[in-house]
Amino acid sequence: MEGLLENMIPCTLQDKQVKHSILHDVKLGKNPAGLRLPDMKAFNVKQAQAQKQTAGAMHLHLEDLKKPKDKRYIHKILTSDEGGVLVFTFVPFLLGLLHQDEVTAFECDGTFKRVIDLNEWEMVTYLPSIEHTLMLARVYTNQATTEHFVLLFDELQHLTQLYTGNQICFKHFTQGGNLLVMNTDMEAVQILATGISFLHANDLAYSKINTKSPDAVLDFGSMVTPQDYQRLINFLYLKSQEELDGFTPFVKNLKVKKIDGKV
Repeated sequence: MEGLLENMIPCTLQDKQVKHSILHDVKLGKNPAGLRLPDMKAFNVKQAQAQKQTAGAMHLHLEDLKKPKDKRYIHKILTSDEGGVLVFTFVPFLLGLLHQDEVTAFECDGTFKRVIDLNEWEMVTYLPSIEHTLMLARVYTNQATTEHFVLLFDELQHLTQLYTGNQICFKHFTQGGNLLVMNTDMEAVQILATGISFLHANDLAYSKINTKSPDAVLDFGSMVTPQDYQRLINFLYLKSQEELDGFTPFVKNLKVKKIDGKV
């Protein structure tokens, strides 16, 4: 509205449906191929290029492919045999910030903001040097299953390597990794998929985490006294903030790297 105050905007333009209609017409004017994905039932890029089936996002993607890699925004459109669709979008420079030493965590989750037939999934991080949260990537998706999220994380890892020269590396899995935490909600399928996908990057010689025997990760019995081990495994049953505050220095005083997390 070019900086106009709300009371200076004509009443008709304050109607959400009217604004939606105007914005839709403007977007359609700038995207003559349409605003939707093409029919994805039997689709591949070669068919799209040959048959001109370049509607909406696919048209923009094919146009992006003509640009240098660092100038692209829509980087990949994937489909699965189960009818899943994934549209990967990001600015390569911003995604590359994930590898900085000062970045130790990122957050990812679905926003449940439907874009035509797809939901929006976002990946963000906090950059201490500028004290600001940054959007690293957006993926538009039409399914929420473990298999679909595995495909999402696997391809995101591939694209990160391709466009930034480095993989997304966790400090305890990979030598030289900078990440300690991935924050997300308790959506079980996404959490399971995250574990499946990121364990591909586990360097057994470095991490000593044998993914074929996950119980070994919790086997601290040989590293501490029986009394200390009992206190460790009773962590889940702490009942107060006071008990939790006392548990932290207890773990640090054990001075066992595999337990206190220091590498």
